[in-house]
Amino acid sequence: MAQPNVSTSGEDGRTSDSARQRAEQENADQRARQKWNEAHERTGARAAARPNAQNEDLWQHWWQIQANFVDDPHNAVAEAHNFTTELVAQVVRRYEEERKQLEGRWAKGGDVSTEDLRCALQSYREFFGRLAPR
Repeated sequence: MAQPNVSTSGEDGRTSDSARQRAEQENADQRARQKWNEAHERTGARAAARPNAQNEDLWQHWWQIQANFVDDPHNAVAEAHNFTTELVAQVVRRYEEERKQLEGRWAKGGDVSTEDLRCALQSYREFFGRLAPR
């Protein structure tokens, strides 16, 4: 099986358009990852949304989608749509599960101490902070 041409320069020594586009795309991806990480580290949402190892897998998948754009733009956009739709659904399920766990701490029925309610409210405040970061 023939290997694809991975040369980044043409016969005249200049960088090819596709290699330059890939380099620009990688730089943009790196800037986007850095911004996302900084924003989510400030709020603590990063850890709650997804563990780091899963984030790397997600980014690898995203980069593959972007790489596919060169050969099949329409399919790449459709795949990006499906990928982000599933990711949003997973995040929503995770947050719904966490909200149910919070509810379970105070809605047990019977007497719930003021201290338990105070702790529950603090947990909701932290949860809210991840849903609506400043």
